[in-house]
Parts: sequence; C-alpha cells; structure tokens
Amino acid sequence: MASLVRHLLQLPADDPQFARLAAAAVLVARDGRSGFGWSTEEMELLRHEVQSWEGAWRVFLAAGGPLEATAVEAAALHLAFREMEAAVQKGTPIPHPEELLLRIATALLGGSYSSRQDVEAAVSWLLTGGGVGGLSPVAEDALSTCLTSRQFGHGGASRVACLVGAMLARPPGAGQAPDQRMRPCSTSPNKAKTATSSAGVVF
Repeated sequence: MASLVRHLLQLPADDPQFARLAAAAVLVARDGRSGFGWSTEEMELLRHEVQSWEGAWRVFLAAGGPLEATAVEAAALHLAFREMEAAVQKGTPIPHPEELLLRIATALLGGSYSSRQDVEAAVSWLLTGGGVGGLSPVAEDALSTCLTSRQFGHGGASRVACLVGAMLARPPGAGQAPDQRMRPCSTSPNKAKTATSSAGVVF
C-alpha cells in the first residue's frame, strides 16, 4: 500500500492528471458510469479511464508480487478519483492534491498526518523495512468482501484493509529492543477514531 502513496507523493500539485481526475469525478458522480443517453466522445473517454483505474486497483489487490509502475500509478489514481467522486456526491469542494494525499495516506497506512512531510516520512519508513510489508490474509479477505458489496461507502474497502491489517499484522519493531522500535506517526485510539470518522465513510 505504501507504493501507492509513494506514487501520489511523486505527482506535483499542478500535475494535469488531477484536473482530469476531477473532471471524471464530476462526470461519474452526476451522470453515472454507464453513459446511457447523451454523451460526447470525451465523456466516453473519461468513463473508460475510470474503468481502467478501477481495474488497476483490483489487480493491485489481487497481485501476489510487484507490479509494473504503470499499474501502480493507475491504482493510485483510482484512490484519488474515489475521494473526488465522494466529495462531488456530498456537495463538498473537491479536495486539493495535498488534502487528497493526507486522506489516502490515512486510509491506507493508518495513523494521523498533518502535512506532506509526515506522509513522506511514513512511506520512507515503511518501504525501507520499518513496516509489516503487506496486508494480512484476513485483511485481504475483508477487502474482497468490500469490493463485492454495495453496502460499503466510498473508501470503505481501503479502510477495512488498513484497520484489520493493523490489528492482525506483526507490530512494527517486534523482536527488537524497546529503544529501537520506531513508528512513523501516532496511532493512539483517539486519533485513529478521528481519522476514520472525519472522512465520512459509511460501513
């Protein structure tokens, strides 16, 4: 999961992909994914891209090993799209790139982040061996259930995976001396509860 967040970190705030994600989010949230009725070639192209992002996300979840950079990129864009789509459906402003990054990092990595630098530190820590290294089997089962259920809100699948994985995976620093254990950010019960509820996800 950290590889997805790392890709978003690599995108500059003015990357044109964010504008395209926003356009796709507005289109799908208001007119749906099917494209029935009046539609232009550009609108159909946007819907096709949405399907491609979602497909890449599913492939990412099912992959048993490393994926090509293009697949990871598309999966990361899917997460950003879902956050934007949820905002449009709620009638709230579409999140700017840094806000998107903080929301997605909280959903995928757990913890609480207040800046881009916080996320960069957490991703670096995880990708250099500080983290568990993946989702537990039970977390993967939870993701599979979420992806096939219509009862979960936007972002529900990634949050279930994060929460279940955090509960069942080996804690960071297990087996090390107490003074060697490090964590990228605070994950106290109060902060974790705040991070989950602030996104308005309905499970």
